[in-house]
Amino acid sequence: AFYLNAINEKKVNAIQNMVIEHPESPVNKGNIICKLIEHGHIALTKQSFTETRHGKKTKKEITEKQYHQILKNEFNIF
Repeated sequence: AFYLNAINEKKVNAIQNMVIEHPESPVNKGNIICKLIEHGHIALTKQSFTETRHGKKTKKEITEKQYHQILKNEFNIF
């Protein structure tokens, strides 16, 4: 979620530490590759590919072969 309210650096640092260090945080489990696309964004991890278009989110589990194919086809990473 995004907010327009101003927050101070101490609060931002606390949030960042929680995201990075909390054992249940999905962010600290590995790399997440994200890209803005027309009408949304896509995100890729070793385990899943998530696409959000026009506010509709779809997430699918992927194989290692699919991971490398999506890296190439969607993110232009070879």
